[in-house]
Amino acid sequence: MLKVTRKDKITNERLREMSKVKDAVVEAAKNKHRWAGHVIRRDDGRWTRNVTYWYPYEVKRPLGRPPTRWSDAIKKKFGREWIRIARDRQKWKQCCDLHRSPPPGMIDYRSIK
Repeated sequence: MLKVTRKDKITNERLREMSKVKDAVVEAAKNKHRWAGHVIRRDDGRWTRNVTYWYPYEVKRPLGRPPTRWSDAIKKKFGREWIRIARDRQKWKQCCDLHRSPPPGMIDYRSIK
């Protein structure tokens, strides 16, 4: 495609830039974050939103590390208040576009319902 060999010692980032191919891991993470915001903004009682808040209280936990949920990864990335941020489409979009946590002071939690 680009007629580049390993001997040319070109980095992956440079190859992606030259070929205009997006990094699959970054794109998957962006899609996951966009989907999380979409699910949280729904108010029609669908199972996708209910599963986000679901916690199995009466199940005996197995030994070892507890299984992680997809919302745990988002909570780790955006903080405990990610649900409040996700309810505001513009602020959530900014966070997802930047693909990082919101800068301090960007979000006024009192204004989010």
